Amino acid sequence: MPTSCPQSFCRSATRALLLWAGLLGVSAPAPAARSGEERPLAVRSIDFVGNEEVSRDRLLGAMRLAEATFLKRTAGLERIEFDPLAYQIDVRAIRYFYQQQGFIHADVKGDRAAFDSLAGAVDLTIRVTEGNRYRFERVTVEGAARLEPEVLWKRIGTRPGDLANLHQVKRDANAIRTLYRNRGYVRATVEFETAIREGDWTVDVRFDVSEGEPHTIAKVVTRGNLDTRDEIVLREMRMKPGKLYNRETILTDERNLYNTGLFSGVKVSETALDSTKNTVNLRVELIERSPRWISFAVGSSTGERENVRLSADWGHKNLAGTARLVTVRAEATWQLSRYYDEGRIDPLASRFEFAYLQPWIFGHRLSAGGTAFTAQEIPVGREDRLSTWGIVGRLLRRIGTDTEVYLEATLQWANESVEGRILDRDISQTKSVTLAHRLDSRANVFAPTSGTATTIALTHAGGVLGGDFDFRRATASYARFFGLGEGSVAALRLSGGAAAPFGESEEIPIDQVFTAGGSSTVRGYLEGGLGAPGTPEEGGRVLALVNLELRQRLVGDFGVAPFIDGAQVWPYLSAVDAIGEMRWSMGTELRYQTPIGPLRVGYGVKMNPESGDPDPGSWFFGFGQVF
Repeated sequence: MPTSCPQSFCRSATRALLLWAGLLGVSAPAPAARSGEERPLAVRSIDFVGNEEVSRDRLLGAMRLAEATFLKRTAGLERIEFDPLAYQIDVRAIRYFYQQQGFIHADVKGDRAAFDSLAGAVDLTIRVTEGNRYRFERVTVEGAARLEPEVLWKRIGTRPGDLANLHQVKRDANAIRTLYRNRGYVRATVEFETAIREGDWTVDVRFDVSEGEPHTIAKVVTRGNLDTRDEIVLREMRMKPGKLYNRETILTDERNLYNTGLFSGVKVSETALDSTKNTVNLRVELIERSPRWISFAVGSSTGERENVRLSADWGHKNLAGTARLVTVRAEATWQLSRYYDEGRIDPLASRFEFAYLQPWIFGHRLSAGGTAFTAQEIPVGREDRLSTWGIVGRLLRRIGTDTEVYLEATLQWANESVEGRILDRDISQTKSVTLAHRLDSRANVFAPTSGTATTIALTHAGGVLGGDFDFRRATASYARFFGLGEGSVAALRLSGGAAAPFGESEEIPIDQVFTAGGSSTVRGYLEGGLGAPGTPEEGGRVLALVNLELRQRLVGDFGVAPFIDGAQVWPYLSAVDAIGEMRWSMGTELRYQTPIGPLRVGYGVKMNPESGDPDPGSWFFGFGQVF
């Protein structure tokens, strides 16, 4: 049995490591300029000359460079570094802004930049020649014989009387061409002419359309799918031989292929246009992802109850080139004091599961799969071990590119034991069905910069299904991502759930109650350490969870993510009081971005722990996004 020496040494070393990691992530100062290096100049002022019709504030709003105003100094952005390239881009942006407002002859120049080397600052002057403001007088379309006028004019944003924005005219020409391409007219062209009348400051616009003939798909050829079978690629496409060419459908097919997760690059292009047969071939160019992956995560907590949690995943998402998915996952949690004080190495909790998914069945975009699992757990504050095992069947239907609905049926068994001795000879059984709806508009699930992800799930157990427990459970989660530019993304998640028994049942299975805490919920608390107040080891029937992150790329694939997490668990719905009961943590993560998600190490500190809570916070090491 280990002596007390390793315990003391390990705890001290762990705390020192955590303090270093936390300080490195939170404070990581910008490198100081080396001796002899010139410090970048800051933008001190921006002046405009000649802007009579457009206010200074509106012009500043079109620029990336900005003055070091009081508000920006308060936010810690007192030095806006001068970048000559950004200055040129801003000058063009102001010119574009004027042209959108009808000043078609506007001229904008970065007239001069006055450098103050002593103050390390630069003063910018931008000279504007606005000219006259024009409006559209007449807008006509010639040659569009095969499009309904009401459909055509819905796509045209150029209207008589509007400010003359020639950039909008270009967009309208492209929109008309897209209308034709979505109806099979691959060779359709759209040109436009503008007549500018200086006398009354008006502009006439004429769109000239050459329609051509509609084309059908003759052949679809795939390239780059070394592992994935051709028929697996083609079944994801609605553009098949014999179909009328439709550019919008092709873009949808590209998204469908990308959403399979098998490819990192997808491009569908037209080849071999045949004007005599009015046919066109499609070439599908693919870059395959590695079909196999392995990931792991390590989490730990400090204080009196020091836990270590390990998890590992292995998967293959393209078995035999058929897009069938197989995953294996194992995880375990150890309490260090059980090892130090008792010499026990058996985990507090463990889980092993095997899952399989068939993405298409019966020739339809309907996925079917199943999961087999076994788990053991010693709930906090108890000595008996809960063992569960079971199977889950799943049907999943994808609707469009962003939405999916799935139905799950679960059959689970459980019993309790102490030191291998079964306490209750009767094995309890739970039978349930779950209906869920998921909406995910993120362009990249591994590193989202925009979009939302929403999930709602309803579970019914027992009743006509049978089993030993009758209860209903509902959960909901909403995540949104905001790209802030310069490699910065703000991420927000709101999540919650409630469960209640019905009929003759008074209890809910312990694995169906809610807990919070750990690397995926509240990163300042133990895994599952936030249960109902007073009896946290029993969990609760109501959960509220909030996560806020600022994911900032630093250099290359390295980044940092300060976060604030909050959650609370209540024993009953009627016990929910106010948001003041929420337990909050804050901290930071250091990240290294990989193609399938970030490698993360971080430390979280409890902001408002309960009275007598001995744990100041926890550190963690993981793989993949928290949400």
